[in-house]
Amino acid sequence: MSGNYEKNKEEELGELVRFHFSYIGGVERAEKNITLLNLQKIADAFQVNVHELFHYSKYVKAENNDKEKLLNEINEKVRPMKSSDLKKVNLLLSELFDN
Repeated sequence: MSGNYEKNKEEELGELVRFHFSYIGGVERAEKNITLLNLQKIADAFQVNVHELFHYSKYVKAENNDKEKLLNEINEKVRPMKSSDLKKVNLLLSELFDN
């Protein structure tokens, strides 16, 4: 991203969550640590759950390979399952591919 575009986006997000744009930029570049509370504020600003902030590959226009796309699709399907159902899926996968 160009410098001005990046700064404008950081300023927009900063205004939404009431953080200085330099803090947003520092977090984005991994120069500053973020607290869970501040992470929740950012998720609230985007109207998403915190875990969705870590699924950046869904939102980035970079070339995702087929494997990453499939893993994301599988993750979205199994995430809402109960633990007992996830154990069954794990057992099935083990039976299919561990032998």
